Amino acid sequence: MKWFTRDREYEYVEGEPDPTHEAYRAHIAELRPLLPEGLKRLAEGGGNLSLHDGSFIRASKDPENVETVVVDIRCWDMPEGRLVNNVWIYPALHVRIVYYQATLVQQDRPEWPAFGDSRLAHPEILDGELDRCGDDRFVHRMLLWPESAGFISVEFATAELVAVRFSGAHAEVLET
Repeated sequence: MKWFTRDREYEYVEGEPDPTHEAYRAHIAELRPLLPEGLKRLAEGGGNLSLHDGSFIRASKDPENVETVVVDIRCWDMPEGRLVNNVWIYPALHVRIVYYQATLVQQDRPEWPAFGDSRLAHPEILDGELDRCGDDRFVHRMLLWPESAGFISVEFATAELVAVRFSGAHAEVLET
């Protein structure tokens, strides 16, 4: 992680100015025009689709094309949340990101995506960040919880994203 490190997580005090967040906002404002369209929807890409507190359903390489990494993430549709009896209720989302010409940089957990043991089977995403890693490639980093899950990075040339909102038995593909 470059901006949203685990040390920053422990040091951040809600309500106080956050120079790390401001530096990242300036960075993403410059990077955003270059990002694949789907990733612009992510909060770390300047959009409103938050993977924060989401958890991995699955991560895999496409068996037909090993340069394609597919991640499925369960998260909440934060903009569609509503207050019911003093409790915030959010529709469930299933987000699939397909990274093309991709390399999974195995950080902290060499057995990723299996994550080793059942306690780490579906690690939670604390923060994400997007960056460049060369002239024509990007990197998507995600800080995970529990702490022993570490973080992951996917380096890629381009990516697609689809999000499906679930409400009871109803499913709706959100516009890209």
